[in-house]
Amino acid sequence: MDSVDKTITIICDWVQKELKSDDLTADNKRDVAEMTKALAELVSARASVSGNVLVEADEIAMQIADKLEKSLNCLNL
Repeated sequence: MDSVDKTITIICDWVQKELKSDDLTADNKRDVAEMTKALAELVSARASVSGNVLVEADEIAMQIADKLEKSLNCLNL
């Protein structure tokens, strides 16, 4: 599970870095959206495998999706 947790952290860091970038292209925006969706799925899967309550995973996934939506709205997408 440690490698999964590290992967989640790496993806989170990458998404945040990309969203802060001044030269965010349409391709980058699509990549960020796809990576965020993958991140939400990974967090959800990790929670269900580790025995956590699935509702908690769904809440985390929704928080990630909300943050992405707000970030993309700021970028006029």
